[in-house]
Amino acid sequence: MPFRWLRTCFRCFYCYEMFEIPDELKTHQTQHSKDDIEKAINNYYEENVLVDVSNLSCKLCTNMVENIHQLVDHLMTEHGMYFDINAGLCMIPFELDEKKQCIVCEIPMKSYGNLVAHMVKKHINVTKMFCAVCNTRFKSTTQICSHVQGVQNETSCSECSVNLEASHLGDHMRGVHGKRYRCLACWEFFKTHYQRSLHMASIHKRRELFKCLYCPRTFIFASILRRHIRERHLKERNAICHICGWKTFGQHELKAHMVKHVSVKEHKCPFCEKMFKSKKNMRQHCVKSHQ
Repeated sequence: MPFRWLRTCFRCFYCYEMFEIPDELKTHQTQHSKDDIEKAINNYYEENVLVDVSNLSCKLCTNMVENIHQLVDHLMTEHGMYFDINAGLCMIPFELDEKKQCIVCEIPMKSYGNLVAHMVKKHINVTKMFCAVCNTRFKSTTQICSHVQGVQNETSCSECSVNLEASHLGDHMRGVHGKRYRCLACWEFFKTHYQRSLHMASIHKRRELFKCLYCPRTFIFASILRRHIRERHLKERNAICHICGWKTFGQHELKAHMVKHVSVKEHKCPFCEKMFKSKKNMRQHCVKSHQ
């Protein structure tokens, strides 16, 4: 049963009803239809889903299973369901009962809020079906957690080949190489959110592209598509230069244009003494003159 946690109470995964007691939440969520479920899933964009596994069984054949890893494996082998193993489970399991006990290390918690925070912080690797270091597959929550805690999580940076712990790779990529966005399906890092989204769409097919109705171009974000249509096809020109009357689509293009009316050269080439009005001109000079 998927659920949401809002610091002090549970929220229904499919609507905005809130509950303090898990049993009331469970009873309520059975009232939602299949259409409600599909709508909620299509509008869910978090990396992981919190799920209650107190009464875990296959809904297709009513077979009981011990944990969520075995359930996924059962659905794949017995019922032929497709599952992207490389993406991992994308589900964090809980047993929502009066014990408030961690499902992995069996430590009791004072509140459900502490339990959720503990699972997300300490046992996030339970969402994976394989070890990111040695690619060993697991069918048990306890097995993969024990393995991850004991394995030597060493990896090497794809940029500079330095060896470091896997848990420190993100800090290294951000601090040294300026790449803060990690792919949600592999260990590749990117400097911008746009670059990661493009990678997710083209390599892992995890995002849909938005196609322009007036030309063959496609876009990662709907906002960029709307801007493209307004600028290229509707020919909107709402930004006007107050000096020469030149018109353009947006303030970004107008700001770049205004450099032409400035006599001061503030951008110095890092390789020689030449000065330029804009960073763009300086960069073009660097590429052409200094390679």
